[in-house]
Amino acid sequence: MRRLLLIFSIFTFTCSAQNLVPNPSFEYKTKCSNQYWRWLDVPDNWGGGGKEFESYATHYNICGLPKYKGVPVNKMGFQYPHSGNSYVGMTLYPHYIADYIQSKLCDTLKAGIKYHVSFYVSLANKSDYAINSIGAYLSKKKIRIEHENYDNEADLALCKPQIVNDPKRILEDTLNWMEISGEYTAMGGEIHLIIGNFNSDKLTQKELVNKLCKGDCEAYYYLDDVCISPVINGSYDCNCDNSNGCKCYLPVEKKPKYEIGKPVILNNILFEIGKSVLLPKSFEELDSLAQYLKQYSKLLIEISGHTDNTGTDKDNQLLSENRAKAVADYLIMKGIDKTRVSFKGYGSINPIVSNNTDEGKAKNRRVEIIIKL
Repeated sequence: MRRLLLIFSIFTFTCSAQNLVPNPSFEYKTKCSNQYWRWLDVPDNWGGGGKEFESYATHYNICGLPKYKGVPVNKMGFQYPHSGNSYVGMTLYPHYIADYIQSKLCDTLKAGIKYHVSFYVSLANKSDYAINSIGAYLSKKKIRIEHENYDNEADLALCKPQIVNDPKRILEDTLNWMEISGEYTAMGGEIHLIIGNFNSDKLTQKELVNKLCKGDCEAYYYLDDVCISPVINGSYDCNCDNSNGCKCYLPVEKKPKYEIGKPVILNNILFEIGKSVLLPKSFEELDSLAQYLKQYSKLLIEISGHTDNTGTDKDNQLLSENRAKAVADYLIMKGIDKTRVSFKGYGSINPIVSNNTDEGKAKNRRVEIIIKL
């Protein structure tokens, strides 16, 4: 019988014909959001318009600084991403401290072509105000606004966004993501996208949601899943999923082949010492594995945990089971049906090398998977 061999790839920055926004769900970043200062960890392909450090948006990620830049819990409240592991957050009122974020598109917009433009926002739990004015501006040039020269009622308000929220609607939902969308017929040559509050403070309708706030009260929103897609025959394709954002990423790097029924060691799955808590360095490989399982939706996966011989047999057995379960839980959280995922711990009974050296013990502490039909 011919063996079935399946291959999966990870994705890197190359733009496709569907969504013209690079890194549209903010999944990719130069470094994890583990710093207090915003400009040190802006998501790739996004930024502000001024000096190098001027990116007026905070990047929240599942591997971010716990309770500050983490997901779903962070300094501004609690929210799961609309998709993937990340989103950004911005102060959008009042103007003298208001944020904005912008990106250079994958390609210029073509004159006379209609484009679907959309993004999702959610009011942060700790926001003082909810407002009615969040929009998107498409421009031929990058805008440049420096906060130290911010004119409170001008600058960003001079731009006329083509896509705006319904001004009669106060965006006050903290539980769900709210879509802001519309269609735009391009003038031709637009290649920069800016998202923010383009209304002056006088024109921004607001509602106080934090009754305890007095003095410097702000409106703060999360932002996720940005899309600009040409409308063809009445339809468009944002093409988003929960691991790689939209298809501004093409496969360029091959990962290990999965042969049906053959054990594969996941070399990049790491845990806290003596615990079953996954380290952030594990997420990339697990996200790729989840994507692979989504692509081949009829396949099953069996996860096995293994330890070295340090400690008691009972403790090793429990640790191996918990680590295998942690991997299974992560895949299920990423959208893999739990009926397709099984796990088991084997303690230290199946070493692949001798436990007589530290190097050997490190190799024996592992997670293996078997892909099954």
